[in-house]
Amino acid sequence: MTQQEFSRAFAKSPMKRAKLRGVKRNAAVVLGNLGTQDDVALLERVRDEESDSLVRDHAAWALEQARRRAAAASDRRARWRTPSGTRRSTDRWPWVSAK
Repeated sequence: MTQQEFSRAFAKSPMKRAKLRGVKRNAAVVLGNLGTQDDVALLERVRDEESDSLVRDHAAWALEQARRRAAAASDRRARWRTPSGTRRSTDRWPWVSAK
């Protein structure tokens, strides 16, 4: 979205106060806090192509956060596997569902 498109779309909205730069930065923060691997390509593109350094820096931070979450999830899944790759039994913990 260009600055002109943003100004036109939010002409009579409180969103205009945040400005396009602020909305992009806030979107990067949201993806940093909640984003998944599905968001990595977008964050990489913003990090590499965005002209505003504030937005680029926040996209880089968000990218790192998404990668850390993916790695942590992979580690958690790996702990439920035996060395042969089969799932560990959850019989000892009936409240745990092995999905």
